[in-house]
Amino acid sequence: MTTFWIHGLGLWLALLALAMLNGAARVALSQRRLGQERARQLHTVLLALAALGLAVPFVRAQGVAQAGPLWGLGAAWAGLTVVFECAAGRARGLPWREILADWNLARGRLWPLFLLSLAATPWCAARLALAP
Repeated sequence: MTTFWIHGLGLWLALLALAMLNGAARVALSQRRLGQERARQLHTVLLALAALGLAVPFVRAQGVAQAGPLWGLGAAWAGLTVVFECAAGRARGLPWREILADWNLARGRLWPLFLLSLAATPWCAARLALAP
């Protein structure tokens, strides 16, 4: 099980790099055409789908099918993501109100839904990867 957690952390680091590339692609490719909010929504959904796409082969290789470790890993990924986003925002000098603006579903921000999907990703990936 230790290997599962170590590799799971490594996959989160890969997802972090993918998220940064996704953000750069949003700015470079989508934002002018769609506007900032629609581009942000599109790329949030794309990132969630990419996370699932990367998690399927990971879960298949690890062979873990128990719900507990899968949900635990997803919760760890979501928690690490929250810590990273807050720390990175503060390191860039952003005020808390700007960092927390991404949590406002009423304004079309999908970040809370992304974090929920990220928490569910390992379990969902197992259902896809290990289905008979």
